[in-house]
Amino acid sequence: MDLALVREIKSARALLESRAALGKQDGKLSQTMAAAMTKQVKDLPSLDSPAAVRLMNALADSGYTEEGKTMISEAIEAKLMA
Repeated sequence: MDLALVREIKSARALLESRAALGKQDGKLSQTMAAAMTKQVKDLPSLDSPAAVRLMNALADSGYTEEGKTMISEAIEAKLMA
């Protein structure tokens, strides 16, 4: 399941970059996408350390805003501690 989330993070980056190339930089879209990813992480039944590393690595290179990255990383950390 975590690999699907990694792919989603990479797809979000590609979408946000392509919109930026068209002059359509939209922080609201990025925040909405980050909120959706946060929910997906929270909805995972469990998360182990290797999966968390994969998600965090993808997140570091994502197109989300810093606020969005923080929100998602906090969800990942909370899921690890659950």
